Amino acid sequence: MYWPCMNKDIETRVQHCEICQQHRYKKQKEPLIKHFTPCEPWRKVGTDLFHLTGKDYLVVMDYYSNYPEVALLSDTSAKNVIAQMKTIFARHGIPVTMVSDNGPQFSGWAFKDFENGFEHVTSSPHYPQSNGLAGKAVQIVKRLLKKAVEAGEDPHLAMLNYRSASLECGKSPAELLMGRKLRTKLPSSEHLLRNSDQFVPKKSSSNVTYNKHAKPLCKLERKDLVRVRCDGKWGPKAKVLKEIMPRSYIVLTEYGNTLRRNRRDLLKVPKTEFIVDIESRNTVALIEPCTETREENRSTQRTVTKFQGTDRVVRPMRVIVKPKRLIEEC
Repeated sequence: MYWPCMNKDIETRVQHCEICQQHRYKKQKEPLIKHFTPCEPWRKVGTDLFHLTGKDYLVVMDYYSNYPEVALLSDTSAKNVIAQMKTIFARHGIPVTMVSDNGPQFSGWAFKDFENGFEHVTSSPHYPQSNGLAGKAVQIVKRLLKKAVEAGEDPHLAMLNYRSASLECGKSPAELLMGRKLRTKLPSSEHLLRNSDQFVPKKSSSNVTYNKHAKPLCKLERKDLVRVRCDGKWGPKAKVLKEIMPRSYIVLTEYGNTLRRNRRDLLKVPKTEFIVDIESRNTVALIEPCTETREENRSTQRTVTKFQGTDRVVRPMRVIVKPKRLIEEC
């Protein structure tokens, strides 16, 4: 069986299927956008919380030197987190920028009052990759603490050894942050413990490998209608309100909820899908956005007809022109 434009019709049918749209594959990764690397220590830090062996910890890592600071938390309240951060900032100074996730400890009013003096940048919910340095710091600290416990050694000594170990640039995190080597249990010459000149670390180009199979997604505009990925499938429909950071959008769902999501968790819906406008409580048709398909650049027009007294929307009638060979000559 075959008819003209059969593949196009099948593709359109799948795009308009509610079940098919909900269970579409997750969006492919986009080219990596690396965080700005500061030119001085403790100018930009990343922070996160983690749980290990029944205890909660706060970790703060410097973007310049990869120097980790770890604090044991009695509870995960914003008040306790702020108190531990004050202790760390009193030791190293107040950073210019701090990057964190949108956890309740970092998004409440108590932490907003604490933000005076530095810029607080948050990542999109359900997208921890945006706060990758803090996530890597959590993995490193967890591994160090687990090894120390299993080996019966002091965890503080394990942290000291990591901070004094050389990185790829040849300098240790302590040297990059403090300008000097830390004394450990390993024997070392006295001249090696003297202050060293400031050294600019060499950052590896990890984005080359990451971007090998990445593909940029089209930018979403205000009032674009999308689907939000929830629990492994494309769930509720929503309207884009604004872009607050690169690839991070605020959307208004059809249920009246305001969410923040990364671009990979937002899928443009076809033109013929409908969504409830939360502001007017009326059913409207999606006309402006275009479908994210292989024919993304191809624009089509569709007419919307509303019957008087109803919200019924119908498709326009197409004029069928017969081939000239089938027209009878008079």
